[in-house]
Amino acid sequence: MGRRRLNAVWRSLAGMFIGLGWIGTAWAGDGPVMLGGDLDGDGRPEQVTVTEDGASQVSLTIISPGKPTVTARNIAWSLEPPSLAQAPNGSLRLMTSHMGIGRAAHEQVLTIAWRRGAWRVVGVTRNNWDKIDPDGASTCDINLLTGRGMAMRPGEPAARPVRVPQRASAVTEWQSPRNIPRMCLGE
Repeated sequence: MGRRRLNAVWRSLAGMFIGLGWIGTAWAGDGPVMLGGDLDGDGRPEQVTVTEDGASQVSLTIISPGKPTVTARNIAWSLEPPSLAQAPNGSLRLMTSHMGIGRAAHEQVLTIAWRRGAWRVVGVTRNNWDKIDPDGASTCDINLLTGRGMAMRPGEPAARPVRVPQRASAVTEWQSPRNIPRMCLGE
């Protein structure tokens, strides 16, 4: 295979992996997940670490040069290893899930960004489903900066526009599931 053709193949594969979100994603294995880069737009790199405490509680630590270190304990709950990704706009995506044990399963993404002088949970995307009842599925995608989004409760045929009273909380104030909008919990 010629060099030009090989380069085209690699570019195609890289484009596919970027589109799927595989590049720029850090996955937890047997230790903490780490991601770095300029996440708040001040020109200095932050370091983000996600850990799971062995009891499925996920914690997030953000180290920013010139700012106090921020640790958000119990920001999420996950039976599978959590992962971190940086979105194209610089925000963080903390991905967690529960697929294994029991009837109820979910996947969740918390979007975290530097807003109004603090690291905040600015978005929640969550899919829930019942492994036995096909009508038990629900989904939501909520922008906590605006309080608007889309949601589908169990038994509804499609997602619809919604508003929630919750707003973007500082990561240190966020605890799962307490701060997740009720409609995102599949209730």
